[in-house]
Amino acid sequence: MIQASPEAANTLENEFCTFVQDAIEASRSFSSLRSKEDKLSAALAAFRKTFNVAIVGRLKQGKSTIMNALVGEPIAPTGVTPTTATINFFQYGTGSPVVKYLDGREESISPGDLSRWVGEAPEVLDRIKTTQCIQFYSQAEPLKGMSLVDTPGTESGIGEHDEIARGFLTDAAAIVYVTQYPGRDEDFQTLRKHQGESSMASRALNSVCVLHKWEEDSGLVAQPEPRVVLEERATSLKDSLKGAVQVVLPVSGALALCVRYAPEEWWADVIDFCRVTCFELFSVALDRGEERWITDETRADLLKRVASFLNWNTFKLIIHQILHHSLTDTRAAKSHFLQLSGIDRLETLIKEKFFGRQSQIKLDQLCKLTAPVFNSAMLQFNKDLEHAQLGRQCIETLRTRADLSQSEKNWLDKESRLLVPEVSAYEKAVHIFDVRWNEFQDRIEDSKLDLRTLEEYLDDPASKLSPEDRRILEDVVFHPRKKFTDTTSKTHRRLVGEFRELANSAPRKMVDTYEHIYDRLNEALSQNQT
Repeated sequence: MIQASPEAANTLENEFCTFVQDAIEASRSFSSLRSKEDKLSAALAAFRKTFNVAIVGRLKQGKSTIMNALVGEPIAPTGVTPTTATINFFQYGTGSPVVKYLDGREESISPGDLSRWVGEAPEVLDRIKTTQCIQFYSQAEPLKGMSLVDTPGTESGIGEHDEIARGFLTDAAAIVYVTQYPGRDEDFQTLRKHQGESSMASRALNSVCVLHKWEEDSGLVAQPEPRVVLEERATSLKDSLKGAVQVVLPVSGALALCVRYAPEEWWADVIDFCRVTCFELFSVALDRGEERWITDETRADLLKRVASFLNWNTFKLIIHQILHHSLTDTRAAKSHFLQLSGIDRLETLIKEKFFGRQSQIKLDQLCKLTAPVFNSAMLQFNKDLEHAQLGRQCIETLRTRADLSQSEKNWLDKESRLLVPEVSAYEKAVHIFDVRWNEFQDRIEDSKLDLRTLEEYLDDPASKLSPEDRRILEDVVFHPRKKFTDTTSKTHRRLVGEFRELANSAPRKMVDTYEHIYDRLNEALSQNQT
């Protein structure tokens, strides 16, 4: 997996932040634009917030289970009824959960107290109306440098749930949309609604869909290799989402959590039990359901020890897989189930495609937040500059009149001197809000094209790039200052010709990508020749 150049992104990020700060300072000098200061300051503050990844979706899709699987312990409450009624922030660190109230109060609570914020009871809904969020801490690797946020289920019919979810999405930099196969017709509209509510410009570039709870399909659970069917279902679900996400990943949060949280001795006992039990008898016992399974004391104990975080369907999956694949080693078994759970793929995507590209994603967000302000400011400043210049021209015209008294000439001289700094100030402001703004728009658009190149071509297996071609294209797009060797230079020139042809003959949706790669190739070639 490749990443956009952090050096280029960080340089542009710092320069653009300085530019926005300059614009804030400039707006303070003009009463007609005083309101722009607040809007620009708010945009800059949003940009500088922690990179937040929102876990969203309809009710009872298992969002909190996904969150628990990512952090490796059952922190977020889960259940068969809607349980998440608050925004739950998960940040890197240690300590007890902290409730943050709307009036500014904070309260440290024990995990056992979380039930006071769970469910649909009137007292719970009254409590969450006064609650801003609950802050959880974990030292899980995915939380380094970002926050994961568990949101209430949307479309719940409970106004408090929906309002909280909508309110948070204005700060979400990326979205993990959780649903189950085969999905619903409204999934596409729901996801687009989430993306539209995010001021961070969430879209396919920074949105992923999780196909969750697949182990609830009993026919799939009994198969020796369910991943083939899961990938087919993921492809089907992605098609139904009409390009709203970059990928659909089959994930079993419950299975991943069991791998990471169940004690080693439990895994050893399950494997030992399966080793000495007849496959056919086991299958019959599993097929007859949980009630029949627990009639045997040893079997009941295996399930009871993980019942607080593992459901029956996932337990069945574990037993079937151990038997089908003759898993006899604890470490090998856990590795097998972690891969089957899909959580490692989700973590890699969050790290590399969300967090690893956060500068580009957040720059795009800041550009979209400030665009209405700058476009409005340009019109206002040009209008004010025009008036100031017209005023100076009128004074110069009046000064040519022969019938002016000395006092009138002195007054015109004074007014002319006053207009000089005013015109200069407006010209400077126009430069900030107009010329520099347009320059940054072009540079940020190039950064977005770099990401599109990454997403639509270099990351796409269908592009069938050779390792050498891929490496060169990565360099020219994301490390343009890198010097070529003689061999690389020859390959580079060949690629220039190939992408010129591709840009001329490609389908319309790929033309911009090919033209961008062609331009980057030419830029790199020019730099290496100087």
